[in-house]
Amino acid sequence: TREKVDRPRWFWWVSIILGMLLLGFVAHHPSTWAWWTQNLTAAIPQWVFRVVLWAAVLTHVHKGLKAVRLAERAGFHRTSTAWGWQTFILGFASMKLLLPRIARAEQRAAGTS
Repeated sequence: TREKVDRPRWFWWVSIILGMLLLGFVAHHPSTWAWWTQNLTAAIPQWVFRVVLWAAVLTHVHKGLKAVRLAERAGFHRTSTAWGWQTFILGFASMKLLLPRIARAEQRAAGTS
């Protein structure tokens, strides 16, 4: 079978990327923060947005590296880096496609041994 990277639906690409960008602007951009507190809510302090942003970034880095390791271990040598980058960007939306692909590959390998 041909090695490939499954792509999540466009909705995930748009919502996760825009969500992370918005979170980054609210967390670190003064005029965005001013607009947010004037028009939406000032109930959540800016430091909370910063903590959430950097926790999300670290989680995405971790998941991206984990995706590369899992893909390599499953024998997806040609696509492991692509799985890693996609998972770094999208997180769980990519990982939920990688894990079943690995399971199917393992089932095929067990069936041929």
